[in-house]
Amino acid sequence: PEIQEVHSWEGYTPEQKEVLHWDQYVNMTYPDDIGDDESVHSSDPNFKNLKNMYKRAERRWKYADRNGDSVLVKDEYKDFVHPEESDRTKEILVDEAMEDMDSDTNGEISLEEYMNHINEMSSEEEKSDPNFAQVQQNHFTSYLDKNKDSVLSKDELKEWLVPTYDRHEAESWRLIQSGDQNQDEKLSKEEILEHTDQYLSLIPPEFWHQFNADHTTTPSTPNHEDRLKYFSLNAIH
Repeated sequence: PEIQEVHSWEGYTPEQKEVLHWDQYVNMTYPDDIGDDESVHSSDPNFKNLKNMYKRAERRWKYADRNGDSVLVKDEYKDFVHPEESDRTKEILVDEAMEDMDSDTNGEISLEEYMNHINEMSSEEEKSDPNFAQVQQNHFTSYLDKNKDSVLSKDELKEWLVPTYDRHEAESWRLIQSGDQNQDEKLSKEEILEHTDQYLSLIPPEFWHQFNADHTTTPSTPNHEDRLKYFSLNAIH
């Protein structure tokens, strides 16, 4: 049968117990033979992937188990399910990402490996954008590859996934790169208009109202021409 992991404390502790045991978690999540190293030839066609998930979960469990008692209380379980939200456990995401992307296991991520991973993780709709590949390549070379050696080290991967910088500023730079065709780190009016689908939906209503402050009536929802006018007058130079 298909295995579907339960990502809630209540799902794993229906009797409202105070702790969750590793064996209980495994029994509710994986096939019976998942912990047997000799069962690599299981009839389940997804067994290899499940085995990798199991090993990853086992490692996460040890990270989340703060006092090493082999059971998780509710706060520890939160770190197990959402390691990105805890300073103590979020670095495990770097190890997992390296495993996912580093196909030749040389300890670094090439542009090709990065693009393969992005393509696997992106929807068909996202990939249908004619600028999709170029935007992702620019993100790799201009933003992620800090020392410009054409690969991502574990430290560079960590800076991306567990950033020490302002996430809002990082997102601003990512949005600029989405339309920055000449790579001058600025957006011209022409570049914004060329990528209207990328930027028009990002106009906050309050900015629209400020722009229309001198109008006697302000439409509740800006139309396409009005939005173009907004960006034309407020292009980033």
